[in-house]
Amino acid sequence: MRAATPSLPPGPFDVVYADPPWRYDWSIGEVKSVDAHYPTMSLEEICTLPIRQIAAPRSVLFLWVPGPKNREAFLVIDAWGFDYKSQIVWDKQHQGGGWWSRARHELLLIATRGDAPTPQPQSIRPPSVLMYPRSSVHSQKPPQVRDLIRRLTRRWAHSYIELFARGRPPKGWVFWGRDAVGTPGDGGRPWSYIYSRDDARRLRAGGESWRGILRTLRLPPRALSSVRWACRGVRKPPLHGGAEREDAGFCTGADA
Repeated sequence: MRAATPSLPPGPFDVVYADPPWRYDWSIGEVKSVDAHYPTMSLEEICTLPIRQIAAPRSVLFLWVPGPKNREAFLVIDAWGFDYKSQIVWDKQHQGGGWWSRARHELLLIATRGDAPTPQPQSIRPPSVLMYPRSSVHSQKPPQVRDLIRRLTRRWAHSYIELFARGRPPKGWVFWGRDAVGTPGDGGRPWSYIYSRDDARRLRAGGESWRGILRTLRLPPRALSSVRWACRGVRKPPLHGGAEREDAGFCTGADA
């Protein structure tokens, strides 16, 4: 079962920065496939995310796309309600793999909505090719790009969201993604894991253990606190003899 996607945090956001988990259907099941690193999403699933509802009437989108997904990326831009404007090439300074050519770069597409202004003064506009070494973590993007986005939009933008983010957000950002660990102002509650809260509550009400819920929704152990929050008020039917032994002690340091 592939987990459904929950509601996005409320907007509106002036800047949307996204690194979608693009699915390569030809590689599903292979040891070196993208799906071996994290759950991916189909083009339809990405396009139907309600970004139109959380993006401000005047906003800008920064969208990461690998070479084989260029055509799909423009469909996502249209579905999310933006108009393509430009792109930045990230030179990873490392020769990767590929079927026709060995990929060394990835594209950051820039699209706008409404009358989002161009960066001023011109001196802050970056070159079209940025050279940053790639991370040892699969698909991890350079943190310098987030700083660049702030510089390009700081004259007018006040709210920033990163979709499919990893780690803890820096000041001024809202993170949403299965590997995000929380957002300032939310009490440390990691609402950001990608799964259906309704599914979690249904499974719990049906007698499923915490371990079973994580397994069914394809979530990592560190998502346990998020699942427990989603299931607050839902009581698991008692087992014969009382205690839920299989749940006892099932918690990681990140969930404590």
